[in-house]
Amino acid sequence: MPIQREESFALEVIRSSGMLHTFPPNIELFRQGQLIQGVFLLEQGKVKMTRTEYCGNDMITEINEPGQLLGATSVLSQSPAVATATTLTTCCI
Repeated sequence: MPIQREESFALEVIRSSGMLHTFPPNIELFRQGQLIQGVFLLEQGKVKMTRTEYCGNDMITEINEPGQLLGATSVLSQSPAVATATTLTTCCI
């Protein structure tokens, strides 16, 4: 079980170095194509990830639940977000 211990340690490091914010439903945390400056740790609530296709249709790619990181791939690769993150419920992040 060393992976779980390492994962718990990583989440605690993120929690201790950030600030907790509460967002109401239907708030965009970041938008597809935007450069993200930080990683979000979802503590409570649900966040919908959507991607806008070339034809203009929005496609839901994922529903994030507590304990998941948002925006990490974009931050680590220093590339624009591939999806838009929108709160579905009241979220603590």
